Amino acid sequence: MPRVRNLDIVSEARLIYAFDGIKKDVMRVAALEPILEAVSKTAQEDLSVPRLFDMTVSALRHADSADAEKSPLLCAAYLLKLFAVMGVRPSFHTCVTCGREIPLGSVHHVPAHGEVSAGAGTAEETRRFSFSGGGVVCDQCMLSEPTTAISAQTLVWSDALLHMTFDQVVECNCDLNRTFDILKFCQTWLQTNLAIRSKSLDFLFKSGLF
Repeated sequence: MPRVRNLDIVSEARLIYAFDGIKKDVMRVAALEPILEAVSKTAQEDLSVPRLFDMTVSALRHADSADAEKSPLLCAAYLLKLFAVMGVRPSFHTCVTCGREIPLGSVHHVPAHGEVSAGAGTAEETRRFSFSGGGVVCDQCMLSEPTTAISAQTLVWSDALLHMTFDQVVECNCDLNRTFDILKFCQTWLQTNLAIRSKSLDFLFKSGLF
């Protein structure tokens, strides 16, 4: 006999969040679509993950009420947090080959007005990073691990956004160029570690909306 799947009967449905601020703004839609694409490709059908649901709703609610210019930064913060939830969190301070601590720099404080002070040096400073290995690589190990040179400030900000609340993300002052550098980092991380080619991120980078 053919197998018949059990079908749940939906007796009532209610709209809780309409997200009108997002739906009516093309800039927000373009910047936040990577969130929906990423979660749709990582979440498993019939597997409830309350933490992932709550995190997604929180990111979208903050984007719905914040200035549209904050949408790319909220998207970057969400993707970094998604990596942690999915168990593929990048290592920003410890060499993934030998475990040696790497002086990357740190965010000292996040005041109420979002004036973030970072401990890394100038934007010209770079660190070696292995996307396939899972994080930063020290000078002693870089010859044994395929690496990419990434701005130390981009890695500092990525680590900071990973640990910030969305309230703090909305308040912090990360410039747009840095934000897009972080999003490009997330794009490569998605493809390397979760086998996801984000078409929505490709569109965002080419759209010229920001």
